[in-house]
Amino acid sequence: MGCYFCGGEVTGVEHIPPRSFFPKGKRSELITVDSCDIHNQKKSKEDEYIRSILLHSIKLDEKKEVEELRNTEIRALKRSVERAFERGITKDQAKEVMDIIEKYEDDPIAGAKAFSEIESKGIMNLGLMGLLNKDTREEIIIGRDGENIVTASFIYDQNRLNSFMECLARGIFFHDLGKRWEGRINILPHTFLKEDAAQRDKELSNEFLQYFDLSKAKGAQQEYFCYEGANRMNPMTSKVDCIYYNFSLFNTFYFTAIFPFSEFGI
Repeated sequence: MGCYFCGGEVTGVEHIPPRSFFPKGKRSELITVDSCDIHNQKKSKEDEYIRSILLHSIKLDEKKEVEELRNTEIRALKRSVERAFERGITKDQAKEVMDIIEKYEDDPIAGAKAFSEIESKGIMNLGLMGLLNKDTREEIIIGRDGENIVTASFIYDQNRLNSFMECLARGIFFHDLGKRWEGRINILPHTFLKEDAAQRDKELSNEFLQYFDLSKAKGAQQEYFCYEGANRMNPMTSKVDCIYYNFSLFNTFYFTAIFPFSEFGI
């Protein structure tokens, strides 16, 4: 059958989702699908980027099961900064960096703002750390005891998120039904749906959220990833108009992948 995504030559297996989304000791019985290099090893940086976005979400702050993954992520970010300095910088660049650090010395989110400015000015390529602090903004949230907590938000790449979720969805389809889906896919990013999203997108999201039934979910390590799917019947024709899969990452981030037949108008 070839690669789960493109049908190309099989050179290995891809984990759905990648193994790095599971802590050590929780990597048994994971889903694997046949894949080519492009849709496996060569997308590892995309996998790392999406994992970082999710692990930095405040939505995971109370999730003890992700502590190990978050600690691993912090070490990876530190390494990305270390590598940036190992590549060497000029005296002028070093002075610019120090000036920026001093500028935010008393700021509650000093690190995030400093990394954002260093990256945006092109002083250094901070790798993943730079990407995760792109266009940092200060935010204030209400804590458990009603106190104000200063935190930061950043801009993530929507296209990269969509691309990752498409790979994940195609992998689920291939694993579950034993064949490759050759048509288009619609991803509903429920947790990431923007407030100014089109009304049609909001309606679809509300509809498919009703179909989530995690009591029937599949997945060996369901606190990190699980999915369930079904056919959707068109109420006007009583015919199947799409196959869909609902899936969750870390029991926090919810998505639906719709595999539409030609008459499904989305």
